[in-house]
Amino acid sequence: SQLIGNTAYEFLWYDLRSTESQLLIPVILRSQKGFTFTFGKFSSLSLESFTAIMKVSASYISVLLAVY
Repeated sequence: SQLIGNTAYEFLWYDLRSTESQLLIPVILRSQKGFTFTFGKFSSLSLESFTAIMKVSASYISVLLAVY
């Protein structure tokens, strides 16, 4: 998420027309907020945490399928 904002900021926006360069503002602002998954109204996960959990889960499933 932060990488998207940095890339949009480093884009050559000053070479664009003003209407086109203004379209980058919401992208930069939205990338500054963290993206979270909320489940059960009692916990939330960041996108990075969710990705890590899914990778570990896929690894466990692969091991279980290889063993059985």
